[in-house]
Amino acid sequence: MSMLPFTRPTLGEEEYSAVREVLQSGWLTSGPRVIELEKNLSAYIGGGVDVRMFNSATSALEAVLIAKDIGPGDEVIVPA
Repeated sequence: MSMLPFTRPTLGEEEYSAVREVLQSGWLTSGPRVIELEKNLSAYIGGGVDVRMFNSATSALEAVLIAKDIGPGDEVIVPA
């Protein structure tokens, strides 16, 4: 079976250096670079949109439940 060639990433020393910097910082799923990304994406999108990054789908779903004021005693229906 052959793969469909969508596109190859173009990575240079700048990208590799940024990845090394993050790995060496010890902040893999949060930290100052994530905050910087959130701010840059918010500015790029515009319109007062706040961007938040999550380190897992579980934490993102929990944030949605909190934002919608869903808590103990509420019914949430999900697929199996």
